[in-house]
Amino acid sequence: MPPNKKTELKVFLSYSQRNQDLAYAIMLSTKDQISKKPEFNYELKFLYDEDRFIEGDNIYEGILNALDEADCILAILTEDSLQSPYVIEELTRAHDRRLEIIAILENENLKDKVPWFLKDTKFILKKDLTSFQIAKNVVEVLKSYDTRINPSSLQGITSNLSQIVKEINSSKDNLYKGFKIKLAENLLTQVDREIRSLQTSTYEIAISEEQNFLLRAGPVFGLSKRVYSTSVEKISTFWTNKQCRQEAKQYIKYQPKNTFRLFVFDSPKKMHAYGNILNDHYDSYGEEGGVYVTTSDNYEKLVGSFCNSKSKIKNLSDIDFGILCFEEKTQNDSPTKFVEAHLNGKELFLYEKDNKKNRLVNEKNLVSFFEKLSEIEPGKMSKDNKIIRWKKNLFSDHMLWNDYLRKLFKQITGEVIHCVYFHKEAKKYFSVNDLINYKDKLYQHLNENYSGKFLGIHVGSNIMLNAKDGKYGGELTMSSDYVYALHIKFKDEQTLAKYYTDIIHSNIRQEIYSIICSNTEKIYNVLNNNKIDEEEKRILFQNIERAIAHSLKRCDFIETQAIESIIKMPPIDF
Repeated sequence: MPPNKKTELKVFLSYSQRNQDLAYAIMLSTKDQISKKPEFNYELKFLYDEDRFIEGDNIYEGILNALDEADCILAILTEDSLQSPYVIEELTRAHDRRLEIIAILENENLKDKVPWFLKDTKFILKKDLTSFQIAKNVVEVLKSYDTRINPSSLQGITSNLSQIVKEINSSKDNLYKGFKIKLAENLLTQVDREIRSLQTSTYEIAISEEQNFLLRAGPVFGLSKRVYSTSVEKISTFWTNKQCRQEAKQYIKYQPKNTFRLFVFDSPKKMHAYGNILNDHYDSYGEEGGVYVTTSDNYEKLVGSFCNSKSKIKNLSDIDFGILCFEEKTQNDSPTKFVEAHLNGKELFLYEKDNKKNRLVNEKNLVSFFEKLSEIEPGKMSKDNKIIRWKKNLFSDHMLWNDYLRKLFKQITGEVIHCVYFHKEAKKYFSVNDLINYKDKLYQHLNENYSGKFLGIHVGSNIMLNAKDGKYGGELTMSSDYVYALHIKFKDEQTLAKYYTDIIHSNIRQEIYSIICSNTEKIYNVLNNNKIDEEEKRILFQNIERAIAHSLKRCDFIETQAIESIIKMPPIDF
């Protein structure tokens, strides 16, 4: 910025045409008072109807353009303006853009008529004040912008940021500095929005893990020449998160045309649900690059082929990753400049080529893998590794899609529910609150150790409704034999099998059994004696199960999925 040139502060002026004289008087007086204060570090510019609209323009488009340009909004709220659809539209749009609204209220009786998002606003009350006095109050509010625009208390921070940007710009490696500068720009823009929200009566900022990832990942992907990546459904949850919809769409647009992405799914239901999401990817890069889908089982077999070492296969299986190439192919067909990106569901890591310690992917093998996939025609399945190359609206060809899903997934099953029902006699020994305590222990353990596989836990006690058939009026028979229920939902049958052998689960089971039946406690004491062999332990435990059988029932159910019904359901909107 040239020396001595002040920063310009743009204020959107919102008012009813019937209050034009008052609005202009306040505007002119405010500008005059600020111009006489040399200590202010900005010049004031008002955006109002004569400046922002040309006759014949679309009024709403004019409002949007002006609000995009404005730093804040000064609203004259009178009986007339609060009945004006234009003023309400301006206020609503300003609120949507998180602009600070400086509100001048004609009188306190109008507080109930202001929009809901202004209810907690500290108004400047007009009452009997002159336009000069009102402007004086406005100037006091605008004083804070002096520190917002040029804050002396933050000079050290801004100096450090400037130095960091300078060092990135002076980097000899032009291939990397481009995305670093863009990433810094995105982050600073986000920080600016957040700090501006502190100026308003309501602090509001998006803090979800998905949104933070999308904010950072977009520019990194966008500046690369080619991308080879995976997207595992249970890890990249932002695709189906409605709150991240716009950010996710923008993220797709960032992808270069030479992007190759493999999507991985646990079930045919999830794969079908992604239909519109896959379409969006295909529209962005599917013809020059490639969009592919496969199953979790198949992916686990493949991941070792492009992992850096056998010891790191498990690490690579538990993340989404990408190789971002920042130059065209070399003579030996191998990228020499790249960034390796990792997303584990909560954190994003970026490693440049010289960071050998943290790299998990053998980039040469990964490129070869995707180049082989690029030979598959869109809409076809590979013969040897059960991968489909997506084409637009593939799911709408029901016969073909049905056939593909059956070939991909061995068992057409879904989620599993583990059910335990406690007989009414259990009520003599413990309450539902005791069971809730066990639930809390299990919840914490399952949440920490069954990531992506544990879907929820429910504890309840029975209710005896006087239930009647809606058509015939007869009373329905309700069972009172069981008083408590415990339901745990898992992703699949394999996870339930793991849960049954879990030591924590075994300990909780022992506590419950010992409370319900004192005989079992005695057998457990014998079981915990290290002198008996494994076969004796197995037989003794079977005695425990027989003793407890009258006190609880255990049963498990797996969701049965019919492909025919799945493919008739519309995919998720995107």
